[in-house]
Amino acid sequence: METIRNHKHLIIITILSLVVQLGLIFGQYCGNFYWILWPSNHFNPPIEVTSAYHGPLMIMEDKVGGVGWDGQFYYLMSRDPFMLKPNFNQGIDHVSYRYQRVGLAIFTKTVSLFFGQENPSPFLYWFINNCIFLVGLVLLSQLFRMSQISQMYLWFWGFGVGTQSVVFHGLPDAFADTFFISSLFLMARNQWSLSALLGVVTVLTRETYAVVYGVLFGFWFMERFLSYNYSRYFKFGFDFPFDHLKFKRQAWLYFLPCIATVGWRGYIVSQTGVQPSSGLWGLLIDFPFKAAFFNLGSIYLVEVIMTLFFIFIVGYSLFALWQSRFNILSIALIPSVLLIASMGPGVFGLFRDYLKGLSPLLVILPFLLLKVKPQLKGRWLQVFFAFMILQPFLYFGLKYKERKFQRECQKVSSQHIEKM
Repeated sequence: METIRNHKHLIIITILSLVVQLGLIFGQYCGNFYWILWPSNHFNPPIEVTSAYHGPLMIMEDKVGGVGWDGQFYYLMSRDPFMLKPNFNQGIDHVSYRYQRVGLAIFTKTVSLFFGQENPSPFLYWFINNCIFLVGLVLLSQLFRMSQISQMYLWFWGFGVGTQSVVFHGLPDAFADTFFISSLFLMARNQWSLSALLGVVTVLTRETYAVVYGVLFGFWFMERFLSYNYSRYFKFGFDFPFDHLKFKRQAWLYFLPCIATVGWRGYIVSQTGVQPSSGLWGLLIDFPFKAAFFNLGSIYLVEVIMTLFFIFIVGYSLFALWQSRFNILSIALIPSVLLIASMGPGVFGLFRDYLKGLSPLLVILPFLLLKVKPQLKGRWLQVFFAFMILQPFLYFGLKYKERKFQRECQKVSSQHIEKM
């Protein structure tokens, strides 16, 4: 009983997550794990995939049109993560950009081959994404215990709209967050070499994390080659126990995530002929907060509320990082937060898209709050907690009301049965 009581938040989040997901899968998607990826005919997915899983789910009534969502692309990538087949790009939008985030696809393909499947099934893909999410939740819980942070903060990342939506719909963001959490966990144990190796998986799944590892390598480089004794001015951060001598010996390995990022981008260009960042400015990347403030003019009240939430989280995170600016990790994270603030109008179409971009902040914010003066976090934190608990229920409540998905699933299922 003592163990259950100590891990009650972890257990409740896990159970709620599974209940909500399985309720949606068998309630609205007719038990078809392929359809939770929101596949669409719009991108002409391979016939061998659509014929095996009752065809694409054409979401013609959705306000974003009949194009579905990004999970369909990452699932197709898991069938050919190294772009070796002639038709590797079939059914995938913005191929070079998508293949930047190949970590989940490689991992899923590897597990699939281990179980004797040439290609992962949609169920296996969903199952792996959920298992990795649970590992991240457990490690984050352990990190909070090591730093004497309340387990209530697990709700920030564990049951946030961004995390839950990407785990359910097959996007790789939570997978990347889990490997970053694992890397942080190893940092806290002064296991720098293993932390750097997990950093390679992290940046191959979410390229923006490369900035964090680049800054950590930069501190090592300045001390090693420029004789800059940063330890006179900076702590490591997050109140982790810090073995400076071990860091000096092993932190050069943080060069590996940077090399992996550059090398993989080069490989993508060699296979596709297009830079992954081509055409992103003004669509997915813009000036900080520009798209967010513009989105406040939305005619949908939910979008306005969620955008205000986004602005508050990013702004508060920057403030908290400034409060702890004499920590190496805080300096490493500032560029990442600014990148999140710079998400463009292409991300602000629906609140699930830009809230998933917040997930790294929801991992680190509890650590940053340790450095914020009590009078600057008391009442704000209570409001934030209340909204964090309510917003996923609002999101999933809206999803349960979207009966059009259930009607579409039933229609596609009946059409498939008739063809048989």
